[in-house]
Amino acid sequence: MDRITKHDLARRVRLLNRYLDEDAYDLSWANGGVRIYEADEGEDVGRRGTKREIYDVLGGMCHVAALTARSRHSNCR
Repeated sequence: MDRITKHDLARRVRLLNRYLDEDAYDLSWANGGVRIYEADEGEDVGRRGTKREIYDVLGGMCHVAALTARSRHSNCR
């Protein structure tokens, strides 16, 4: 298993925001962990976790966002 870096997390957040067509999410670093938060409201999306845990959560969020974006665009025909 490869080591997850801050750059890997930032790349996943950018991908998620691209799927959503807005800068909706960002990362917060504190107390030895990382959290995902809503950029516009500052609300935490979930609990603080390790880089690996947050990377996996972001992967799931990206997957759902991609499916949602795909279905939204397929209805525009």
